[in-house]
Amino acid sequence: MRKVSLLASAVAVAVGVAMIGTSAASAAPGTIPGHGLFDVPWEVLPGTYTTSGPVSADMPCIYGRAKVDGDGELNVLEFESTLEPATVTILLTDSRFTTAYCADWKRVSSVGSLDLGSLFGS
Repeated sequence: MRKVSLLASAVAVAVGVAMIGTSAASAAPGTIPGHGLFDVPWEVLPGTYTTSGPVSADMPCIYGRAKVDGDGELNVLEFESTLEPATVTILLTDSRFTTAYCADWKRVSSVGSLDLGSLFGS
């Protein structure tokens, strides 16, 4: 895990995103707005998502996944910026997903789905 410089970058993006106030409530099912800070799995479901990339040629699409550990420390798991289309897999074990200056993210597959039949031997 890269904690130091990426954490500072992630915090800066997260603070900026949080100040804008975008929420998952405005998104269609299976879609994550391209700008916001979201709690996993309450606001964003685990799964693989794609975006067509940045909404502006002047600013890259920035996104990241993080996990809050038992001590309450935020650990950056992935932090990327791109001028191209992107794909991210959000895991059930992730705590946060942040995104800025990206087109909306669309879920292309779920991750960690629970098969109730396997639990009961069917």
